[in-house]
Amino acid sequence: MPRTGPSFSLFLISALALSLLPNIGSADVPVIDTVKADPVALFARDATKVVFTAHVVTGSQNAPEKVRLLRLQGSGNEDEVSLMRDDGAHGDLVKNDGIYTCMITLKEPNAGLLSFTVEAIYPNSSSIRSHPIFMNVIGGTTSKGRRRMMRTQEHAQELYTRLLKEKGLEQARKETSTWLIAQSGVAAVFPAANQGLFVQYNSGVRMIIEAPPPAAK
Repeated sequence: MPRTGPSFSLFLISALALSLLPNIGSADVPVIDTVKADPVALFARDATKVVFTAHVVTGSQNAPEKVRLLRLQGSGNEDEVSLMRDDGAHGDLVKNDGIYTCMITLKEPNAGLLSFTVEAIYPNSSSIRSHPIFMNVIGGTTSKGRRRMMRTQEHAQELYTRLLKEKGLEQARKETSTWLIAQSGVAAVFPAANQGLFVQYNSGVRMIIEAPPPAAK
């Protein structure tokens, strides 16, 4: 029988994410240089409103005809979740500022890891894609444990982002992993795709610390 389950799904997401990386070009080439989700994690079985934003740098081209949010499925296919808009409405803050927004409600039955990608499609049928963005779905723990994990994740993300800029990948992984292992409830830390870090908690929950995407040149 084929191997299935949360661990295999995490492996599949990590492996496929490498094939979804966009090409970063010159200032004349459009690129999606920043994708964010707020909040960055959600709890299993809780309905949560999540705001996704994507900064589309158009370069010398006109604005894209359509920008959409895609979700990676366990089968390896991607499904469109929502259109993203830069119209000053539908959750978007400022019209025509290059930041596209959508707001969706997620309710996941089980703990795990979600992967989303933003695609911008142009009138000539060409398209560009963002780096994948990951969301942790937390389950199998108490409310107090969830809050503690979220605080640990938030601090570790800030630390890792700062150290990557100041000291590079190797030292950032080393120092962030050392800090994480010293935290209550953390069982293990190991490398993830796209220069990130997986954090394994004693409760069985596995979460990710993401490396920020390279800045557009």
